[in-house]
Formats: sequence, structure tokens, C-alpha cells
Amino acid sequence: MKRGFLKGLDLERAQIDSIMAEYGKMVTFYKSKLKELQRRYDEDERSFEAKLQEVQLVHALKLALAGKVHDAELVIGLIDKAKIELSDDGIISKGLDEQIKELQKSKSFLFVP
Repeated sequence: MKRGFLKGLDLERAQIDSIMAEYGKMVTFYKSKLKELQRRYDEDERSFEAKLQEVQLVHALKLALAGKVHDAELVIGLIDKAKIELSDDGIISKGLDEQIKELQKSKSFLFVP
């Protein structure tokens, strides 16, 4: 809002000052509100992305282990997911085979013969 606009309405200087002061308070309030909402949005977006990546990884692991293990959930719990990389199409590109070989040696009962 501009003072010239208010002057054009034939308002007195004291009225214009009062309106501008209130307007300034509102602008400050809404700027801080916008900043807070943007921060929460960014936080929620990061959280959503992390959850989505976790779901995609677990889904890819279940597909990769299907028919090879007795209990996929148990085996997935034993796998270090941080070492696994997914390709752009959601397929495991590396990190699983080495871990599966180690698990087959140490916990062969989990795997279908």
C-alpha cells in the first residue's frame, strides 16, 4: 500500500500514519507466517522423500528376494540398506549380491534350497 493512494482518498496525515503502521504490522506478520510455512513445507518434503526412498528400496528388495528366501521381511531386516543402490528405474544396481552371499554362508536356513 502506498501513501499516495491514501492521500488520494483525502485522508488526514494521522489517519494515513495509523493505516500505514497497521499495514506494516500485517506485512511483518504474514512474512513471518510465510517463512514458517515454507520451513515446515521443506521439512515435510524432505521427510516424504526419505520415506518414499525407503518404500522404493524395500519394494525392490522384496522383488529381488522373491522365491529365493523363506522370509523376505526377516532377510531385509538383516541387510544393510545403506550399501544398496537403486537405478533410476527402481531396480537394485549394486550392494545386494555381496550381502546375500554373506547371509547364505552365515544363515543358510533362510534361503530356499
